[in-house]
Amino acid sequence: MRTGFANLINSAQREQKFGKVREIISTDFQGHKVVAVGSGLHFSKRWKTFPDFLRDYAPQTMGKDWWSSQFKLPSEKQSPVIEWAIKAHGHQSTTSKAEGGDIFSTLPNGPMHAFYTFAYDLYVLKDNLRLQDEVISRLKRREHFFGARYELLVAATFIRAGFDIRYENEKDNSSKHPEFVAKHPFSDLEFDVEAKKRNRASKLSQDDFDSGRARIGVRDLLASAVAKFRGRPFIVFVDIDVPPIDGNPFTKPWSMELLNTQSEAGDRTQDGKDKCNWVVYTNFPIDYHTSSLPRFSYVVSQSTVPLIPVQTPVPYLALNQALTQFGKIPNSFDE
Repeated sequence: MRTGFANLINSAQREQKFGKVREIISTDFQGHKVVAVGSGLHFSKRWKTFPDFLRDYAPQTMGKDWWSSQFKLPSEKQSPVIEWAIKAHGHQSTTSKAEGGDIFSTLPNGPMHAFYTFAYDLYVLKDNLRLQDEVISRLKRREHFFGARYELLVAATFIRAGFDIRYENEKDNSSKHPEFVAKHPFSDLEFDVEAKKRNRASKLSQDDFDSGRARIGVRDLLASAVAKFRGRPFIVFVDIDVPPIDGNPFTKPWSMELLNTQSEAGDRTQDGKDKCNWVVYTNFPIDYHTSSLPRFSYVVSQSTVPLIPVQTPVPYLALNQALTQFGKIPNSFDE
């Protein structure tokens, strides 16, 4: 009974920290650490911590041949994830401190955080059998990388919230459809989910970016998302893509601009109802070249007059908690 109770406590603590993801399944066998991911097995003698595993998991998932080929390209043509991996390795090699035995620790910088959160989101989707080949293909294309990375983030957030996600057929051009459908297991409600990321033409530094005068300019993105409304509860994520700035970006003057964005984007119907139940505005400035730790920020615009009402707040509460769990990665295989 004590063991069962302890397991129950550990499970609750893990869910509170990392969300409703599957427990890490691993074992030691003949000097190797063996890790189960979805229906596959991975093993190595080098993995002492879970981040050790993630370090190798990203190249394996993207394809070892593709990964190796990227290092032969000039830096300006390499995938951003390669830049993160190189800078993360350099940071770790110069700042790591011995914790005893073969274990070392280091405080992450921007590229290290970007690389490991990317690898962890890949793992979360694959472990829950929801990683599409189409997503990997888009991640491999430099011009599509950041958009695909954002969609990966959104999908992993729903998995952490306990939703089951079902991707739509990307090859079906007969009608518009969202990124995926998310089903909440307890309420049995299904939500259409769309993700859009602003891609600014020039990547301004924190010093060059005037947060007092800048406009967010996501109306067209939101309008494109709203056009995919299909008559069921609808959640849209939009990343505003501004540089790392001091404080919460959603307390800046452009917060007033966001208040008007939804009506201008066609979200509100003629009879005063909103097509979007939730619009989640985020800022995850991983695509700016900075050594500082990027802060993931978000604000939720929840409709009080949705066209398709949801009678229970439970799915929203779960999703909000999952948003706060982004960036939290297990350090050990037992977490």
